[in-house]
Order: sequence, then C-alpha cells, then structure tokens
Amino acid sequence: MAEQDRDQAALTRLLSDAPRHWDAADRSLFATVGHHVQSRTDAGDFPPNAPDPAALTGPLYRFLLEHRAARDSSHARLSGWLASACMGSHHLWQDLGLQERAQVSRLMQLAFPALHDGNVRNLRWKRHLFLSLGDALGRPGLRPPKCDDCGDFAVCMGADAAPAQTTVTLPPLIAQGD
Repeated sequence: MAEQDRDQAALTRLLSDAPRHWDAADRSLFATVGHHVQSRTDAGDFPPNAPDPAALTGPLYRFLLEHRAARDSSHARLSGWLASACMGSHHLWQDLGLQERAQVSRLMQLAFPALHDGNVRNLRWKRHLFLSLGDALGRPGLRPPKCDDCGDFAVCMGADAAPAQTTVTLPPLIAQGD
C-alpha cells in the first residue's frame, strides 16, 4: 500500500473513532490530532501514552481520563494523545498538529469541559494542564517538562515567572604557570 493510501486509511479510521455526536469539523479535528500524534509517537518524538518513560506522562494521562466528558474509548484515546503531546517541545497546538491555539480550546471544551471551564485566566493550555495536575498531586506550580528552554517562556508562563534555576558546580580554576 502506498504511503498516501496508508495515511488516508489511518485518517479514515481515526475519523470513524471520533465521538459520534461531534459535528464534522470537530470529528476532523479529532482525526487530525490523532494522525499527527500517532505519527510523531511512531517516530519517537513523544513517549508512548502509558506506561510513561517521562515521569509526568502517566499522571497527566490519568488526570485527563478523570476529567473527560464521556467514558468512551474516543475520549480515552484523546486523553492519551493530549498527554503525549504535552511532553513535546513546542506549543501544544503545534505538538497536536493543529493550526492555532483556538483549536485546542475547542477540543478542551468538547472533551474536557471541566478543565476548559477551569481555565478562567485564559492560560496557555499546556501551562493550565500542568498547574491543574500539580494541584491534584500536591505539587503547586508544576510546569511542563520542556518549557523552561523555550524562547516563548515569558509569553506562556508570564513575565513574572522565572525559568527553573539549576546550579552547576564547576571545578576550581587552576592558575596558569603553577
């Protein structure tokens, strides 16, 4: 089977797995996310959904499962995709293969309405999810794993948030000519 045919078959399958009550645009959004995240996971860009090689993938996946709108397999699958994409090094909408942040908001509204409605400060979704997970785990201020290295850190985390500081111990200098 040609690669294009295989991709089309994967999208068709994902589209058929989307929640039945969603409209065509939302079902297409679901399929786009699934196809993108699965291809990036297959390429090794994201850790598998569970068990989690990254220490936070599993807890985030379980947190999302607890907050999904419906207890069906499509919402569970979306929870896994979202947890995996949150471990990516780009903005969440990019790691989900979407064109803009508003599309993530739409997915959150449909699939995780309590988490969507809880984002009263309109935080970036990755930040909001990790802050919410941190509160649930008793780790307030929890940050996404790769955000400290991002050039948009101040935009997403706020100008008052400083990247995590790491202390490096250097060996003592040896004076030249001693």
